Amino acid sequence: HPGEDAPRPSLHGGMERASAEVFSRIACTDDVTIIATECEIANGHLTWLPVRAIRRPAMVNQAVFARSAQTIERAGTYDLTVSVDSDARDADVVIAHFCLGTFSAKFSGLRGGASRLRRMYQRVAERSLTARERGLYRSPRLRGVIAVSSGLKRELMEEYGIEDAKIRVIPNGVDRTVFHPAASIE
Repeated sequence: HPGEDAPRPSLHGGMERASAEVFSRIACTDDVTIIATECEIANGHLTWLPVRAIRRPAMVNQAVFARSAQTIERAGTYDLTVSVDSDARDADVVIAHFCLGTFSAKFSGLRGGASRLRRMYQRVAERSLTARERGLYRSPRLRGVIAVSSGLKRELMEEYGIEDAKIRVIPNGVDRTVFHPAASIE
Protein backbone atom coordinates (compact mmCIF):
# COMPACT_ATOMS: atom_id res chain seq x y z
CA HIS A 1 0.00 0.00 0.00
CA PRO A 2 2.18 2.91 -1.18
CA GLY A 3 1.59 6.37 0.17
CA GLU A 4 2.64 9.40 -1.86
CA ASP A 5 3.31 12.94 -0.66
CA ALA A 6 2.89 15.64 -3.31
CA PRO A 7 1.26 19.05 -3.25
CA ARG A 8 -0.93 18.26 -6.27
CA PRO A 9 -0.70 15.47 -8.80
CA SER A 10 -2.72 16.74 -11.74
CA LEU A 11 -3.06 16.64 -15.50
CA HIS A 12 -1.49 20.10 -15.76
CA GLY A 13 2.14 21.08 -15.38
CA GLY A 14 5.26 18.97 -15.82
CA MET A 15 6.12 17.02 -12.70
CA GLU A 16 2.50 17.21 -11.56
CA ARG A 17 1.36 15.37 -14.69
CA ALA A 18 4.25 12.88 -14.57
CA SER A 19 3.36 12.07 -10.95
CA ALA A 20 -0.32 11.74 -11.79
CA GLU A 21 0.46 9.31 -14.62
CA VAL A 22 2.74 7.13 -12.50
CA PHE A 23 0.38 6.88 -9.55
CA SER A 24 -2.79 6.42 -11.57
CA ARG A 25 -1.16 3.50 -13.42
CA ILE A 26 0.06 1.89 -10.20
CA ALA A 27 -3.47 2.30 -8.82
CA CYS A 28 -4.82 0.07 -11.57
CA THR A 29 -3.47 -2.94 -9.68
CA ASP A 30 -2.33 -1.76 -6.24
CA ASP A 31 -3.78 0.38 -3.47
CA VAL A 32 -2.34 3.89 -3.61
CA THR A 33 -2.97 6.67 -1.12
CA ILE A 34 -2.13 10.17 -2.27
CA ILE A 35 -1.53 12.78 0.39
CA ALA A 36 -1.85 16.09 -1.45
CA THR A 37 -3.44 19.54 -1.48
CA GLU A 38 -5.31 18.64 -4.68
CA CYS A 39 -5.74 15.48 -6.70
CA GLU A 40 -7.19 15.44 -10.21
CA ILE A 41 -6.82 11.72 -10.76
CA ALA A 42 -9.17 8.93 -9.89
CA ASN A 43 -8.22 5.45 -10.94
CA GLY A 44 -8.56 1.92 -9.62
CA HIS A 45 -7.47 1.59 -6.04
CA LEU A 46 -6.66 5.25 -5.39
CA THR A 47 -7.49 7.13 -2.21
CA TRP A 48 -6.85 10.86 -1.83
CA LEU A 49 -6.21 12.27 1.63
CA PRO A 50 -6.40 16.08 1.34
CA VAL A 51 -3.88 18.34 3.04
CA ARG A 52 -4.58 21.98 3.75
CA ALA A 53 -1.71 24.31 2.96
CA ILE A 54 -1.21 27.93 2.11
CA ARG A 55 -0.07 28.98 -1.36
CA ARG A 56 2.45 31.71 -0.51
CA PRO A 57 5.16 32.22 0.58
CA ALA A 58 6.73 29.08 -0.89
CA MET A 59 9.00 28.23 2.02
CA VAL A 60 6.10 28.42 4.48
CA ASN A 61 3.84 26.51 2.08
CA GLN A 62 6.29 23.64 1.80
CA ALA A 63 6.91 23.50 5.55
CA VAL A 64 3.17 23.47 6.33
CA PHE A 65 2.52 20.84 3.66
CA ALA A 66 5.40 18.60 4.79
CA ARG A 67 4.32 18.72 8.44
CA SER A 68 0.65 18.08 7.64
CA ALA A 69 1.45 15.25 5.20
CA GLN A 70 3.78 13.63 7.74
CA THR A 71 1.05 13.73 10.40
CA ILE A 72 -1.42 12.06 8.01
CA GLU A 73 1.15 9.47 6.91
CA ARG A 74 2.05 8.53 10.47
CA ALA A 75 -1.63 7.98 11.27
CA GLY A 76 -1.85 5.31 8.54
CA THR A 77 -0.05 2.14 7.58
CA TYR A 78 1.84 2.15 4.30
CA ASP A 79 4.29 -0.31 2.79
CA LEU A 80 6.16 2.39 0.91
CA THR A 81 6.12 6.19 1.03
CA VAL A 82 7.12 8.12 -2.07
CA SER A 83 7.84 11.84 -2.21
CA VAL A 84 7.79 13.89 -5.38
CA ASP A 85 10.93 16.02 -5.11
CA SER A 86 11.35 17.37 -1.59
CA ASP A 87 7.67 17.70 -0.75
CA ALA A 88 7.88 15.29 2.20
CA ARG A 89 10.05 15.48 5.30
CA ASP A 90 11.20 11.91 4.79
CA ALA A 91 10.27 9.05 2.47
CA ASP A 92 11.35 5.62 1.36
CA VAL A 93 11.64 6.72 -2.27
CA VAL A 94 11.96 10.15 -3.88
CA ILE A 95 11.00 10.83 -7.49
CA ALA A 96 13.38 13.67 -8.33
CA HIS A 97 12.72 16.15 -11.12
CA PHE A 98 15.00 18.93 -9.88
CA CYS A 99 17.92 19.59 -7.51
CA LEU A 100 17.37 22.92 -5.79
CA GLY A 101 20.74 22.68 -4.03
CA THR A 102 22.63 22.66 -7.33
CA PHE A 103 20.41 25.34 -8.85
CA SER A 104 20.88 27.62 -5.84
CA ALA A 105 24.65 27.11 -5.82
CA LYS A 106 24.85 28.10 -9.50
CA PHE A 107 22.19 30.81 -9.80
CA SER A 108 21.37 32.20 -6.34
CA GLY A 109 21.12 35.97 -6.30
CA LEU A 110 20.76 36.32 -10.06
CA ARG A 111 17.34 37.92 -9.83
CA GLY A 112 17.63 40.85 -12.22
CA GLY A 113 15.09 43.59 -11.79
CA ALA A 114 13.70 42.35 -8.47
CA SER A 115 13.62 44.69 -5.51
CA ARG A 116 16.23 44.37 -2.80
CA LEU A 117 13.62 42.98 -0.40
CA ARG A 118 12.50 40.40 -2.99
CA ARG A 119 16.11 39.28 -3.62
CA MET A 120 16.68 38.95 0.13
CA TYR A 121 13.50 36.87 0.48
CA GLN A 122 14.65 34.65 -2.42
CA ARG A 123 17.99 33.95 -0.70
CA VAL A 124 16.26 33.05 2.58
CA ALA A 125 13.70 30.88 0.77
CA GLU A 126 16.38 29.07 -1.24
CA ARG A 127 18.39 28.34 1.92
CA SER A 128 15.31 27.07 3.73
CA LEU A 129 14.07 24.89 0.87
CA THR A 130 17.57 23.57 0.13
CA ALA A 131 17.96 22.61 3.81
CA ARG A 132 14.64 20.73 3.60
CA GLU A 133 15.81 18.98 0.42
CA ARG A 134 19.13 18.06 2.07
CA GLY A 135 17.29 16.59 5.06
CA LEU A 136 15.11 14.42 2.83
CA TYR A 137 18.05 13.06 0.84
CA ARG A 138 20.13 12.39 3.96
CA SER A 139 17.29 10.72 5.87
CA PRO A 140 18.21 7.24 7.13
CA ARG A 141 14.78 6.15 5.88
CA LEU A 142 15.66 6.84 2.22
CA ARG A 143 15.90 3.58 0.27
CA GLY A 144 16.07 4.92 -3.27
CA VAL A 145 15.79 7.84 -5.64
CA ILE A 146 14.30 7.90 -9.14
CA ALA A 147 15.95 10.69 -11.14
CA VAL A 148 14.42 11.79 -14.44
CA SER A 149 17.83 12.24 -16.12
CA SER A 150 21.45 11.18 -15.76
CA GLY A 151 22.38 14.85 -15.29
CA LEU A 152 20.03 15.10 -12.33
CA LYS A 153 21.46 11.87 -10.92
CA ARG A 154 24.94 13.38 -11.09
CA GLU A 155 23.75 16.59 -9.39
CA LEU A 156 22.10 14.65 -6.54
CA MET A 157 25.24 12.56 -6.02
CA GLU A 158 27.49 15.63 -6.00
CA GLU A 159 25.23 17.89 -3.92
CA TYR A 160 23.98 15.40 -1.32
CA GLY A 161 26.42 12.48 -1.45
CA ILE A 162 23.78 9.95 -2.46
CA GLU A 163 25.36 6.62 -3.43
CA ASP A 164 25.22 5.68 -7.12
CA ALA A 165 23.47 2.39 -6.27
CA LYS A 166 20.58 4.25 -4.59
CA ILE A 167 19.64 6.24 -7.71
CA ARG A 168 17.88 4.88 -10.80
CA VAL A 169 17.39 7.02 -13.88
CA ILE A 170 13.90 6.72 -15.36
CA PRO A 171 13.04 9.55 -17.76
CA ASN A 172 9.48 10.85 -17.78
CA GLY A 173 7.37 9.12 -20.40
CA VAL A 174 5.38 10.82 -23.12
CA ASP A 175 1.75 10.02 -23.88
CA ARG A 176 1.75 10.04 -27.68
CA THR A 177 -2.05 10.15 -27.76
CA VAL A 178 -1.84 13.62 -26.18
CA PHE A 179 1.53 14.96 -27.38
CA HIS A 180 2.56 14.78 -31.02
CA PRO A 181 5.95 15.77 -32.44
CA ALA A 182 5.81 18.87 -34.61
CA ALA A 183 6.36 18.29 -38.29
CA SER A 184 9.94 19.19 -39.08
CA ILE A 185 10.44 22.18 -41.30
CA GLU A 186 13.18 21.76 -43.86
